[in-house]
Amino acid sequence: MSDKQTEANKALAATFLKVLCVGDVEGLKPLMTDDIVAYAMGSANISGARRYDDIVAVASAFPVVTKSGLNPNILSVTAEGDRVAIEWEGHCTLANGAQYDNQYVMVFFVRDDKVYQLKEYFCTKLADEVLVPLLSQVAP
Repeated sequence: MSDKQTEANKALAATFLKVLCVGDVEGLKPLMTDDIVAYAMGSANISGARRYDDIVAVASAFPVVTKSGLNPNILSVTAEGDRVAIEWEGHCTLANGAQYDNQYVMVFFVRDDKVYQLKEYFCTKLADEVLVPLLSQVAP
């Protein structure tokens, strides 16, 4: 893969992350394939596979359950072939006033300039306790 394509993949993944975290659904849709699968790794309630419609539903819930999105702070970006790994931190105040701060590594897989697979690694216990109760009220 050329350096130019690797840089394009890194830019795609960073844009995907930013629009996802603010709940910009219309900005997110053209960045992913129709057959995308996102895996939240682990064994908590929030863990598991999500497809296109699930990703859109969760993204559309972020502006409702947070006061200003997840505010991603990207710490590192590494790319090789069709894979881009982003290490980041999210910090936000939820709609109920609780603070939600978590650390993430997301691995994006790119095909034809779109994300077709995503693996998320984060503290699922914290997400289950703090974020999931709010998400379950607004996202299917």
